[in-house]
Parts: sequence; structure tokens; C-alpha cells
Amino acid sequence: MSQAMSPGTSPETDYTFLAEQIKRAEATEALEALLTQTEQIRLAQGRYALALVEPLTLSGDALAELGNVTAALDQYDHALHLSRANLGLHNPEQTSIVYRQADLYKKMGDRRRARQREEYALEVMIRSLGSTNLDLLPNMTRLANFYLEESNFLPARALFQRGLDALRASGLSNNRDAIPFLQGIAATYRIERFPSVYYFNSSRDADANFETDLRSISMSQEYITLNNFSAGERSLQQVIEIIQQDETSTPQALAGALTDLADWHLLFGRFREAHTLYQHVYTETVAQEDGAANPFAEPELLYFPRPRQLSQTPTDSKPDILRGTVAVGFEVLKSGRTRRLETLSYEPDKAMEHSLRRSLRLSVYRPIVNAEGPQIANQTFTYNYEYYGDARAQALRQALADNPDESSADGTDAPSDATPAPPENETEIGLENEAETAAETVAKDASQSG
Repeated sequence: MSQAMSPGTSPETDYTFLAEQIKRAEATEALEALLTQTEQIRLAQGRYALALVEPLTLSGDALAELGNVTAALDQYDHALHLSRANLGLHNPEQTSIVYRQADLYKKMGDRRRARQREEYALEVMIRSLGSTNLDLLPNMTRLANFYLEESNFLPARALFQRGLDALRASGLSNNRDAIPFLQGIAATYRIERFPSVYYFNSSRDADANFETDLRSISMSQEYITLNNFSAGERSLQQVIEIIQQDETSTPQALAGALTDLADWHLLFGRFREAHTLYQHVYTETVAQEDGAANPFAEPELLYFPRPRQLSQTPTDSKPDILRGTVAVGFEVLKSGRTRRLETLSYEPDKAMEHSLRRSLRLSVYRPIVNAEGPQIANQTFTYNYEYYGDARAQALRQALADNPDESSADGTDAPSDATPAPPENETEIGLENEAETAAETVAKDASQSG
């Protein structure tokens, strides 16, 4: 929302100062001033005055900062109602309030309502500006990134592609503005092939990846591809070309783009190509700059499917939510895969150990790189989780720890058949997926790199 004063407000009211006060953890003082100002405007101009929108919005910010989310949402709702009443149902000024609501819902963990607010904001902007206006790009990027956070890759891809088409129609497809959209398209293929959680053969899990209420998104041209290596590679290669052609680009920006492409090759089992790119980045950037940060000094986790959480139902009406940890040590190979897993510690029991080890076998790391190229390294991973503290849940957790094979028999911890655990022998490592169109090439590259 504009920081300019709303029509009819007192010249002594400095909303910019009050907004900064809230950011400086002085929300209580700011809230008092805002409530006073709101009451003065209401008495002078009436309770439907447009001038009330800004102090009500900032009051919501202050209340959210103080942790009173219910009151904050009430203030945002009131401000949104007055904005729509005075400026029209689809006025673009309201989107700053809508985004505040979305951010607060995300903070509360209510992803469904947050998604609805994000989608509504884009709908408002489309109605106001038209569907081809380049001013929509920031709104489209925001919603697409929200979908990515939810692993909702199809609508995210549709939005990234729409933004790229709008830039192409304006002759800006090779402009730096296209980079976030190209990277976003690659990210959707990456999430599609490497989901953040185990997929199960159930309609509920399938439907979760296509959920959207945004009517303006057409997904008719989007298809599940699972292993579309080429589409992501092309997008990342185009990012590199744009950076190389831009005279204002820095060596660090080019190194980052090359590293992204190398990560892409590594994830899909193209180890030789990945190693060549990593070595090039190290030689041309890290080794050439004294004191430069080395992104290859430690293994970097690229893919980690979260273990399925313990699903026991608590018997107590108000069970204690406790926290547990599991620490595992292992080797990260030059291929980025893991082997020789060893459980180092667990607290309070082994209930999550079996599931965590499965996730780590599927994980992919960016290997450490030095002047000689990628190297094998030792790594530790500590996983923190929450669990119920009642006695029955404790007994179920212990049973799960004592009989890990039973948990995988009913599908509790088992990954889908499309994502098998990679072998621990580096000479055999590859993405051994029957749906992988390049499986033979992967196996060949893996054997040569061994």
C-alpha cells in the first residue's frame, strides 16, 4: 500500500514512521497511536471513510507482530471492506491487504486459506490490468512460487510459462526479467521428478498436486512427465545465455547459473557433465578469487524427501507435543549419492530411524569440489521431529522401532515404486527408474565415473 497519507487524514499523522516502528519491534507504541488516529477519523469522517484503510491495515500489522493473529485478521478484513466499498470490488489497491492476509495465514499454518488469498490477489490484478499486462509479472511470480512451496507443480508451471509468453510477445524473452520464469519452469520439472515427500498410490495424494481455484489458469497444455530432463535443461541453458549476453552481469551470477545446470545434471544421473561444470566453476571463479566463498567446501543437500511423520492418534485430549532427533553419518560420493549409513544417536527412541534412513538413501548432495575435481566426503545429518507424549503413542512408536519391516509392509514408510533407493556402490549409481527414458545413458555414465 502506498505510504502516502490517505485523503482527509491529519497532516500530523506519519504512517511511514508508524510502519517503521512496527518493524523495529515497537508495535505496542505504534498500535496505540494508530487506534487513536482511527477513532479520530471515524468521528470526523464517518465509519466508512477511505482514510480509515491505512491505519486499520497498519493496526493489523502491529497486532500480527504482537502475536494477536485473530485481531489482526479482523483489522485486515475491516480495511479490505472499506477499500472495496470506496474504490470498487476489483480495485488493485486492495492487493496489499490481501497479501498481508495471505502471509498471516501462512504463518498460522493455514495453507488453504493462504492459497485462496494469493489466487484472489492475482484475479484482482488481472481484472484491473488485463491478462497480458507485464505489470502482472510480480503477482504471477509470487503465486507461482507459492505453488512451488506446496509442490503444486502444474499450476506453477502454467503461470511461469504464461509470464514467459508475455515477455516473448513483448520482445523481452532474452531479457533478465525472463530469468525467474525460466528458473521457475525448471523448478517445476525438478519437483515433479523429485517430490518433497514420498508419493503413494492414492487419489488424495494425486489430487493434492492439482489443487487450485484460480479460474484464469489453464492447465490444458500441462502434462505429467516425471522425467523431463530436456525441458529443464533448456530453461537453465537459456538462463546462462541471458547472463552471458548481459554486460552488467557479474562472474558470480554466471557461476551460480552454471552451478544450477550442474546440479540438474547430477540429479538426473549425468555425472560426467555435472563434474565438468562443477570443475569449471571452481577453476574459473573460486580458484581465481582470493578469499572468495567456496560453494563446494561442504556437501550441499539438493534433494531430501521428507520422511513420513508418525501418524499415531493421541489418546489424551491434550497430549504433550514433544521433540525427537535422529543423527546419521554417511559418505557422500562423487555422484552425490549416499552410502555406508550409520545411526549415530537417537532421542527418545528409534521410531523415526528406519524412515529417515530410507530418505537419506534417496537423497542427493552436491559433492565437495577442489582443484582435482569432485571428492568423496563424510557427512552427518540430524533430523528433528515432533511426536505425541501420551503413553499409547509411545508404545506404538516403540513397536514401530522394534519391527521396522512391518511399517514398510503396509506402505507407511515405503517410497513409491517410481523412486527406488539407489544402490550404495558408486559404479552402479543411477536413477534406476523404469520410466526414465535415458536409463541406459545414466548407467553408462555411472560406470565410467566409477
